[in-house]
Amino acid sequence: MSDTLLSKEKLSKATEVLIQYTVKGLLYLLIFLVGMIIHGLGSSILELLTNKVPIKSILGVLALALIIIILQIAYICYLTKKLKTKFKLELGIYWDTKKNPHCPVASCNKTPLTYKYNKEEDMCRLYCMSCDKYFPIIEPRHEIELTLPEAQKRIK
Repeated sequence: MSDTLLSKEKLSKATEVLIQYTVKGLLYLLIFLVGMIIHGLGSSILELLTNKVPIKSILGVLALALIIIILQIAYICYLTKKLKTKFKLELGIYWDTKKNPHCPVASCNKTPLTYKYNKEEDMCRLYCMSCDKYFPIIEPRHEIELTLPEAQKRIK
């Protein structure tokens, strides 16, 4: 079961990164295209436009386009912030909003943990593949070790 949690977490993270890079790429492409159009059209098109359309109308359209681009950037920033996983430290382990355990070691950058049998201690514990360590889930009040399902029930 924990292997499926790990793969779902990796898939979710990969999807999030893919979305971020795609949005950034599209934004850079849009900026590049607008720059090329402005550079390519230059003053000749501006002269034609100002002869037929008042300059106030052109500036109004440009201001509206700028406002729309700023709103789109703000919305993209909001979405990327909303998609980031939030972690809570309880029972000595980081937990995401779906109650999946993540490594408490800072160098692992909250790698998802698996629930694995530890031969040395003859019991199941949370295991981090990044730092190759087992982590017990200790209930602090009674100093007892919890299983993963018990810990997930106690997480708020």
